[in-house]
Amino acid sequence: MGRTLISLPSVSGSSPFWRDWTTGAGRAAGNISTCHSTRRVFNSSRLQCWMRRSKGVCTNHGNRDPHAAPHGVYPSRGEDQWCAIAVFNDNEWNVLSRAAEKPEWAGDPRFQTQGDRKTNEDQLDPLIAEWTSQFDAQAIMERLQSAGVRAGVVQSVPDLLSCPQLLHRNQWVRLSHPEFVQRISQTRYRFLRQPRRTAGLLDITAE
Repeated sequence: MGRTLISLPSVSGSSPFWRDWTTGAGRAAGNISTCHSTRRVFNSSRLQCWMRRSKGVCTNHGNRDPHAAPHGVYPSRGEDQWCAIAVFNDNEWNVLSRAAEKPEWAGDPRFQTQGDRKTNEDQLDPLIAEWTSQFDAQAIMERLQSAGVRAGVVQSVPDLLSCPQLLHRNQWVRLSHPEFVQRISQTRYRFLRQPRRTAGLLDITAE
């Protein structure tokens, strides 16, 4: 009997960790791998899946990151519109200052180095938020990305359904049903030679 072990990293300090829902996704991948192995070598297989309670201490940083500043989700023009921005080094900070047309940010002694910006993050975030609130989230993202700064729009469900990238990737599937029309998401991964198949909705059998 063949054996394959999938190991996930343990929690240590404030390191990222795998939440409960990943167990289901990991088991599904394990089932596929087991079936493939069984068909290939004509041998029986056994799949074991378990969870272990972590003893690590996880610190809640909110939208902040221990290695980046600014790093957060900032308000943009409009109702409940937001844009995420992340700066991991001094060069990216200088680029952000130029893209925002705020040279005084780069010259401010409170924000000279990454360490300075982390120390003074409570003073830095309001300045970023004041600037972003003047523009559309999409415009902020495009301006910063084109300059080389990590930025992204925080999308609502309607935004996701009309996102050009997701539409191009055929992420959404439209299912017809006697009672309603439903759009669902495809899996995030696909096999190259596997034709796309989508299970139909369950028939309504009771009033």
